[in-house]
Amino acid sequence: MRDWGIAEITHTFPEKHIELQDEFDVVINRLYNFKTEQSFSTNKVINAMLQTGFFEYVEPRYFGELAYTPNDPGFANQNALKLIEADKAWDISKGNSTILIGIVDAGMDTSHADLKGKFYEHTSDPINGQDNDNDGYIDNYWGWDFKSSSGNTQFTGGVDHGVQMAGLIAPNTDNGFGLAGVAFNCKMLAVKVTDGSQVVYGFEGIKYAADKGCKVINCSWNIKSYSKFGEDMVNYATQKGALVVAAMGNQGKEDQNYPAMYKNVLAVSNTDLNDNRVSNSNIGYYADLSAPGLNVVTTKATTGFIRNSGTSYSTALTSGAAALIASHKSNLSPEDLMQTLKAGSDPLYENGKNDFYKNKLGVGRLNVLKAITYSGSFVELDSHVVFDVKGGAIEQADTVELTTWISNYLASATNVRAVLRDLSKYATVLDSVWNVGSMNKNERKNNTLTPFRLRLDASIPQNEVLDFEVELQSNTDTITYGIGAVVNPTYRDITVNKLQTTIGSRGTFGFYEYPQKLGLGVKYNNSPQLLYEGGLIIGQGTAGNSTVVDRIRGVRDVEQTDFRTTKGLVEIEPRTSDMGFYAQFDDANSKAPVGVMVDVSTRAWTDPNQDDYVILDYAISSENGNQLDNIYVGLFTDWDIDNSEENKADYDGKRYLAYTYAPGSSAPYAGVQLLSEYND
Repeated sequence: MRDWGIAEITHTFPEKHIELQDEFDVVINRLYNFKTEQSFSTNKVINAMLQTGFFEYVEPRYFGELAYTPNDPGFANQNALKLIEADKAWDISKGNSTILIGIVDAGMDTSHADLKGKFYEHTSDPINGQDNDNDGYIDNYWGWDFKSSSGNTQFTGGVDHGVQMAGLIAPNTDNGFGLAGVAFNCKMLAVKVTDGSQVVYGFEGIKYAADKGCKVINCSWNIKSYSKFGEDMVNYATQKGALVVAAMGNQGKEDQNYPAMYKNVLAVSNTDLNDNRVSNSNIGYYADLSAPGLNVVTTKATTGFIRNSGTSYSTALTSGAAALIASHKSNLSPEDLMQTLKAGSDPLYENGKNDFYKNKLGVGRLNVLKAITYSGSFVELDSHVVFDVKGGAIEQADTVELTTWISNYLASATNVRAVLRDLSKYATVLDSVWNVGSMNKNERKNNTLTPFRLRLDASIPQNEVLDFEVELQSNTDTITYGIGAVVNPTYRDITVNKLQTTIGSRGTFGFYEYPQKLGLGVKYNNSPQLLYEGGLIIGQGTAGNSTVVDRIRGVRDVEQTDFRTTKGLVEIEPRTSDMGFYAQFDDANSKAPVGVMVDVSTRAWTDPNQDDYVILDYAISSENGNQLDNIYVGLFTDWDIDNSEENKADYDGKRYLAYTYAPGSSAPYAGVQLLSEYND
């Protein structure tokens, strides 16, 4: 032993072991530690010991390193970074300054000690009053402020939301001061899109960030209404190579949120450090991923730091993670980058966790280490269609079919299988398995020839949203996705011609509920949304003494509830049009009812000579047989065409036609025409 320079021998495990071999033939009792004197070569000692034939193996003790710990003093309190394993991911990549994250927000603070030097400087357009690079923006050295049309992107009015986002994404890291950021060495581009605290130019900001070469665009804001312009800007950014990451919002609801709901956007919800949903986080089946966003530490304006919460912060962490991965895997497309983040996430729904929000928080919780090292395939549910096998609306006791489209990303997949489960307890699944087989990278398949089949119960309430789960299994993953389908509806979509809209069973059209919920609104020939709200209004009385009943929004922007459904929507028989529905309602819900009964019939045609309008036929009568005097009836339409603030309205008295339009726009005109006068 002395010839080998061995100074000490000890049992590797100090316990007294019996001679017991486990299934791997490891004899614990025969493991020893040897310490050699420093003057002896480790490799020579190992070779000499092995040559004796007495040892099964001899090897050095390999030392590992703790996950990279930056020297920022605030890192000790950044528990969210540790949960998503950003520190371990930094052992693989710390990002690089060529990767830009566009922060489309309320402006930046370029002088903050922990942010100084981390913002992209557009050196080809120095501040000299000229557009040196001919990009249409004068002096956009520090980015662009769309409100002031200037390159001054500094936060104003105390609104430092963007400053807080920057402190999570990529502050100066490992600088012995302040905080660490997920994206570490990556840089940020400031794009100011606010007017005060409102996001006004968000979609213009997305385009600007994409044009300036951002690989990731952070949108820690949400808008409640769909915008074709917004969707176009997101798709434009995607085509330019940028991944748009957006917050789902903090209203604690399951409703519409854009840009999060657009197909090419990574939608982020908020979870705590125990992977539970934060109560005010919006949810929905369109969610892609969750990230910690409760009580996180970040930078605040001018100096210092702050703790704050919300989906904005979850989104910022996710954007930083995306930039870090893009630094390491530079060949990833925006779609592949999105799928990599999702594929490498941690589970959110195991053992009943988040059971009330199953599949509505995304496929998992952000894990930067797993995502940056992920090398398998990822199969995703793209879209789905639910329809009644007999045609028409999906109602009680119907047998329905579910057709799904799935796509495979990142790598080829084998043994792909889809399984449908009912989560609503209102349906019986008849055909639940689709054996997909193998899928190539970027291949898309559907089960139109062998759809899932379900039989609905006979006791489903009106407008019930049935929840289903599709589990996609493959050789590398098992991921679940949620599907919601409205059944036994009290509204119907009119979709047979160029004018698409929705009719309700209690006086509204365009949308069944306010604001802009349950319905198509009004669209013409695939146009953007034209209508904000529409419905029937009935009044009785004289000036100074009148009663009005409706379902239109009223005081404090609250929907009125005067009308109630007395006969739900049914198809008109015999048919007098290509699509037609009948319903009946009264005003019995009103505190001061007029006493009317309304029968409404809706008709639409596919004939090219009749395919640009929908007819609503209202028959109004006394509910109790009493004489109705001084009755006034009208259709309320709040059109929002193109830039709604510039809309103009007019009336053609010869044709009894009231219409609205957007001057100087190619958007269609929209209006209501009276086809027949009052009949007793």
